[in-house]
Amino acid sequence: MELKFYLAILRRRIWVIIFTVLVATITSAFVSYSMTPRYKASTTIWVPTTDVSSDGTTGEIQLADRLINTYVVLSTSGPVLRELEAYTGVPAKDLKDVVSAESIAQTELMNISAIDSNPQTAAEIATSLSTILIKQTLATKAGRDRRVSLFSPAGVPSVPTWMGVLPTIYWREINIVLGFVLGVIAAIALAFLYEYVDSTLYTREQIEATTELPTLVEIPVVKNAQPLVRYGNTLQSEAFRFLRTTIYFDHTPLPHTLLVTSALPGEGKSTVVANLALALAQAKRKVIVVDADLRLPTMHTFFGLSTDVGLTTILRQEGTLQDALQQTGIPGLQVITSGPRVDNPGEMLDSPLVESFLAQLRQESDFVLFDSPALLAVSDAVVISPLVAGVLLVVGQAQAYQEAVRAAQSQLNAVGANLMGIVVNRADRVDTYFHRYATQSTSAK
Repeated sequence: MELKFYLAILRRRIWVIIFTVLVATITSAFVSYSMTPRYKASTTIWVPTTDVSSDGTTGEIQLADRLINTYVVLSTSGPVLRELEAYTGVPAKDLKDVVSAESIAQTELMNISAIDSNPQTAAEIATSLSTILIKQTLATKAGRDRRVSLFSPAGVPSVPTWMGVLPTIYWREINIVLGFVLGVIAAIALAFLYEYVDSTLYTREQIEATTELPTLVEIPVVKNAQPLVRYGNTLQSEAFRFLRTTIYFDHTPLPHTLLVTSALPGEGKSTVVANLALALAQAKRKVIVVDADLRLPTMHTFFGLSTDVGLTTILRQEGTLQDALQQTGIPGLQVITSGPRVDNPGEMLDSPLVESFLAQLRQESDFVLFDSPALLAVSDAVVISPLVAGVLLVVGQAQAYQEAVRAAQSQLNAVGANLMGIVVNRADRVDTYFHRYATQSTSAK
């Protein structure tokens, strides 16, 4: 996958990343400043391993290595630590975590170290351990033959140590930086984990992969935008013109009756209906918008119309199509609002009268657009969808869920609806070619 794909994930999860990094950094700072500095003191002792007359054969070199490694092990053995306990008063079990020994490669030297919060105590423990080890080696013939001696006594350290390895006054700062780095790594891992378990559809590619349908248009999100885009070369108006063109040229025969729906409420399907109708009317087409959302109607608010007479009036045979048609003030665009509220909207839309109503609408207009309820909320849209020439499924970017969109698509497929494609609403694509073109053309005037 491209780098921008991963960068997009990190951008979506930026607050998870910031929070994780802050927690890790603050925690490491708190722990570091709560810790007592520890000091490391070291002595160096010399362990002669070969005689002056030695010819340095391989066997003698291996014997020398085993000898010095033996002293390394003995320096932290139980008998030595118990004697050290008598010297220092520190329990032997605690001393095991305090002292250490290591041989210096390619030499006859070994280091004995001790770490303590008190630098003087650290020096005393290291020196005492070296003294005990030297004394105990004299109890053996090998030790008397090759006398171990103190090469460099332990000095009192003046600088604390980081992790018992690096003497530095910046040990706290190193811990904080390390906490920050680990926080960044953990934050990135959490971001991708959240992305994996989150079924929200954030991109057009995710929506198309879920539905296996083409995206007809991406309608950009614009702050403080008017619900009805009447005039001007704006990103939204251009998107609806593009959708109009897609319907004209990409579909044969021309779908004169369209139903616009979504999986869940709030994805902007009614806004799409109103603005697509406006774009079609601007192209000198006769358009009728029918508000078939009898539960939560909105078309009358878009165009400032009355609901006294509408779709329910026609389906209850209390009025004619001509009675219900209302002018919007936009040439070529008429609206049939939902009409008076009814108690059985689902049954009313499932009436045989709907088919004859559709036939009348086709005779009166070039295009008929139905606004319907969300598919997963009620069954109203499923009832109407097989009767129209095509269905547009509106998917709110960064709002719709994979499971919901798939369930809505399955319902439409089950009744044989002609699902033409996806309208991605509230797309986060402000920096488009059109946007740059419009800006340049405006500034050139």
